[in-house]
Amino acid sequence: MAESPARLKLPSDLLDNQPPPLWRAERARKARTTSARQSSTAAKVIGLAIGGLGGFYAGGMIGFHLAQDKNADDDGVSGLRGVVIGAPVGAAVGALIGYQIAK
Repeated sequence: MAESPARLKLPSDLLDNQPPPLWRAERARKARTTSARQSSTAAKVIGLAIGGLGGFYAGGMIGFHLAQDKNADDDGVSGLRGVVIGAPVGAAVGALIGYQIAK
């Protein structure tokens, strides 16, 4: 008669502990917070300032060229009217774009 092979006896702490699932929510939450880029308040303010200044200049130039009457000899007054209207509009749009880029 042949002897049966010895049975493997595992310690009870290995039998009771189940492995943790691989899809734990804590790991995913930590990965998201480390990968998300947070911008500072200073970056947002700089984006607003640069966007506003660039938009003011660009809006004034666009307004000047759009409102200028080429056939009238009015000493540039129609172009100045375009600057007065276009510059603040361009500054507002430029500040919004600058803020969105810095965000």
